[in-house]
Amino acid sequence: MKKLEERFSNLIEKDKFNIILHPKSQGSGREWPMENFINLINSLDTDLYKIFISGTQKEREAMQLIFDAVGAKVTDIKGVMDLYQFISFINQANALVASGTGPLHIAGALGKNAIGIYPPRKLINPQRWKALGDKTQIFVLNKICSDCKERNSYCHCMKEIGPLLIKAALDKLY
Repeated sequence: MKKLEERFSNLIEKDKFNIILHPKSQGSGREWPMENFINLINSLDTDLYKIFISGTQKEREAMQLIFDAVGAKVTDIKGVMDLYQFISFINQANALVASGTGPLHIAGALGKNAIGIYPPRKLINPQRWKALGDKTQIFVLNKICSDCKERNSYCHCMKEIGPLLIKAALDKLY
């Protein structure tokens, strides 16, 4: 693994629980709604948690809603690292929260606390796509989702996995 550059390692706060939130998936899967990420961020105590928002430069506009809503509660790391530095950054963080997307799998493979949020839809559910790792936690509704047919459309089943449920998992890890 590449050594994390000092300009990125300096972002990690050793006296806080460092969380990476990865809201988007570049259209590869169902995503937890932005409003849920906003509510999660607003529920976390920033004296205890350091919160990072990751993603690609192309996703910047789609995530602006988060930055407008939470301001200085988060640190924007979208599009500032190459993949090798991002992997090293994930390795330095305490946890990563995302829907079933690449960074979640990286966190799981690194043995980090990986919190995955999945839809209960056949072929894209966690039974098939969950991140592997001893510290991986999966959140999915216990129901059959059949009314969200478009591949990447809004999914109320994802929205129903509430921010307080994810906060409780993070608080337990803390």
